[in-house]
Amino acid sequence: MISWFVSTTRPMRESEGDVEWLLLPCATEEEAKEHASRALVRGMRVEAGTIPGIEPRVRIGGPAAHHWAQSSNAGAIKGLLRRLSEFAA
Repeated sequence: MISWFVSTTRPMRESEGDVEWLLLPCATEEEAKEHASRALVRGMRVEAGTIPGIEPRVRIGGPAAHHWAQSSNAGAIKGLLRRLSEFAA
């Protein structure tokens, strides 16, 4: 059952300043966090939350999305540690 979504933006190549919103349905919050983390690493703007009708209603955007995507996300933490070790090497 789909209960979460992650929406991201990316610049449109053919026009200045316009962005395209991409919406990805996710079955779990953990899956949504993984997708959000990957998008944030690529510099995309991220918003996430529960789909309409799912209670409690959750909406995460702006700076809070970065913190949410990293919290309790083992893949994001491992990825960050790997990048730090590569930088220090």
